[in-house]
Amino acid sequence: FPPPSNLTMATERPRKRRKRFEDLFEKELPRSANVICSNSMVNALADGPKQLLREYVAERCPGSAEIVDALFWAAKTRPNELRTKELCETLEAV
Repeated sequence: FPPPSNLTMATERPRKRRKRFEDLFEKELPRSANVICSNSMVNALADGPKQLLREYVAERCPGSAEIVDALFWAAKTRPNELRTKELCETLEAV
């Protein structure tokens, strides 16, 4: 069998990383239709989903605890500035 192409590996990697957080994306985050609600703000999330999101961000940014702290500080101090959907999409692109 030939080795998987870089494209195949790149598309499978986010799915594997996100599998641990499947409940967060499928059940915990506010949704409209089949996507995260575009009007959902990180600061408005309940404590449980917010903590799961924080863990997800930390996993996607290993070794960068200060980035996680800065994002959630920004969400707290500027509650209408950090959208849940955009944060997740940005991390998926990394």
